Amino acid sequence: MKKILLLLLILISSIIFLILSFYPRLYLVGIISVVVLAAFYMFAFKPGPKRYLYSVVLIVILISFFHVGIYLDMKTYNYCFDNQEPLENTRWIKPRIFKIKEVDSLINNKIQEFNEKVISQVYYLEDTFNIRLLTYHKNNNTNSMLILAGIHGDEYAGVFSIPEIMDNIIKKGYSDWNFDIIYTVNPVGLVKFSHLNETGCDVNRDFNNFSTLQSKMIKSLVDTSNYNLVLDLHEGPYSGSIVFINRYVNRALVNTIYENLEKEKIRISEYSNKPETHLKYYTMNSFLAKKTNIRPLSSYLTEKKIISIASESDVFEDDFNSRIRSHVVVFESIMNHLVND
Repeated sequence: MKKILLLLLILISSIIFLILSFYPRLYLVGIISVVVLAAFYMFAFKPGPKRYLYSVVLIVILISFFHVGIYLDMKTYNYCFDNQEPLENTRWIKPRIFKIKEVDSLINNKIQEFNEKVISQVYYLEDTFNIRLLTYHKNNNTNSMLILAGIHGDEYAGVFSIPEIMDNIIKKGYSDWNFDIIYTVNPVGLVKFSHLNETGCDVNRDFNNFSTLQSKMIKSLVDTSNYNLVLDLHEGPYSGSIVFINRYVNRALVNTIYENLEKEKIRISEYSNKPETHLKYYTMNSFLAKKTNIRPLSSYLTEKKIISIASESDVFEDDFNSRIRSHVVVFESIMNHLVND
């Protein structure tokens, strides 16, 4: 009877946990339930080796179901939308009129120390958009960084931070580092204030199939340039600035970034230390990402053993300059840490 009861409880709890795993905000609840249920089963039986075995089996089953839930969720996720152009996106804030020429003029004022070339072109309706690569290579430096901005067109503070980042590079020199910068990865998305690109795809979920022009372009650069680090500039609904990292980032660097943001009086997201946030990021970058349709850039960089840092400024912040400054502080913190390490 006890064995039947045990199997029944395992089945019910596994089904519950499978359902929970479909909802990112409930991942933490699911994990807590594993511990609680394991403790319950452990003490529900008489002392002896069997109760420990049952607890271990339960934990293995629940963790397996957790990953099955993640897999099924990611398997059914669509990051491209057929026959849908990148319409203006008002999911976060009121759209801002974005002019590529406005950013180009800011960049051109700093361009003297950089080399530039058009590495791709995007055709949309009757317009052609150039994607420019800016390079700063000095003295055969052994370390190299790629900086990306504008992968999502409704997150444009990172784009406007590039001129200040270029200023910092010119002033500091960073003698051991080369820099490559693409400041409008998704130009049509920026003009349309859309999360998607010109074909209606989320570029930052396309690093498995590489069906978009932008993901192919980034893959080509990563595969041929021997980068040590990729800094990807975004904005998010996190009520403050936050950074997401892969396994190759030293935790001391993250602490330094947050300390410097605080010094600049830039609000740090309350989610920066919440387990559910990092669990959600884990699901996007786990080994399961390679088995599904959805895979972000950070997962691909992890496979290539490249340091990945995604800087997210607060899209709800009314002070646009503060959002720009957030990315600049992240970049300066990274470089100061690397140079002084």
